[in-house]
Amino acid sequence: KRLDTIRDHTGTPIKYTAYVHDEQARRLAEVTAWADGTFVNGSFYEYDGKGHRTRELHFNAPNLINQNRYRYDEQGRVVDEIYSRNYEYEEDSGQLLQFPKATAGYHVTIRYNEKGFVGEKLINDLHGVRESRSEFDYDLHGQPINRSKTVRLFV
Repeated sequence: KRLDTIRDHTGTPIKYTAYVHDEQARRLAEVTAWADGTFVNGSFYEYDGKGHRTRELHFNAPNLINQNRYRYDEQGRVVDEIYSRNYEYEEDSGQLLQFPKATAGYHVTIRYNEKGFVGEKLINDLHGVRESRSEFDYDLHGQPINRSKTVRLFV
């Protein structure tokens, strides 16, 4: 457990962040509040039996929630990332729109090449509509080459 305190120029506390870790030093939670106790945000983390982070739950305000979920292959590489939230901002006005369920966000599928490097990323919205596809190339030393190409598909 750890508590960080942010203070103003006089030394008066402004904001506190508490962190909780497990026996393997993996972060399980962090919660931030203003000095008067008003909630700022909180994040909670889950891990699988191999120590991979499988879920993150972020409260950006009492009712604004982001959730990130991850799936790994046998080599411990991320192959699926799902980012969902129960809100979004309207494009034209910037107005916050909130939903009863986490229906906004995207799903990233990662495919690796025969050398174990990321070869392709596919990004879909949470309804399965493809938004983009990216391919990645590497030189003989495994360094990324700037010839990556991304094809954005907006319907």
